[in-house]
Amino acid sequence: MLRYVPALYHAAPKLCWRSPITRTSWRSRRRPRSGATRSPDASWIKSERWNRLTENEKASFAPICPDCVIELRSTSDTLSELQAKMQEYISNGVLLGWLIDRKNRTVHIYRPHQSPQIIENPSQVNGDPELPGFSLLMAKIG
Repeated sequence: MLRYVPALYHAAPKLCWRSPITRTSWRSRRRPRSGATRSPDASWIKSERWNRLTENEKASFAPICPDCVIELRSTSDTLSELQAKMQEYISNGVLLGWLIDRKNRTVHIYRPHQSPQIIENPSQVNGDPELPGFSLLMAKIG
C-alpha cells in the first residue's frame, strides 16, 4: 500500500496511483562520455520541477533527475551493482533513494552527504522529510 501527498509529486514508472505517470531519465554528470541513461524502478519529481518541462520533454523519458528513486533488487541483480547505481543517483542530485532487497529483506536508504542506512526486515519505510506523508508497506513488496 502506498500513501503520499498527490499534489506535490508525480510518480514514475511502475508505482502508479491517481497521478499522471512520469517516466524519467537523465544523463549522468559523472560519466558524460558513456551517455548513460538511468531509469529507476520508481521515481518522484516535485511538481514545481516537473511543470517547468516542455510538453515534448514530458511525453517520453523526461530529461530530469528525480528527487526520489526506488530500485527493487531482482534475482539477476548483484547488490554491489545496485549500490553503485544508487550512489550515482545521489551524486547526480537525487535527494532520497531506496534500494529494496527482497531476498535479504533489507532496505538501503540513501541521502546526500550521508552513509547509506540499512534497515532489516522493516514493516514499512517512510519518506519523511523528502516525501512528506509517503510510506511504503513492505508486506506488499515481498
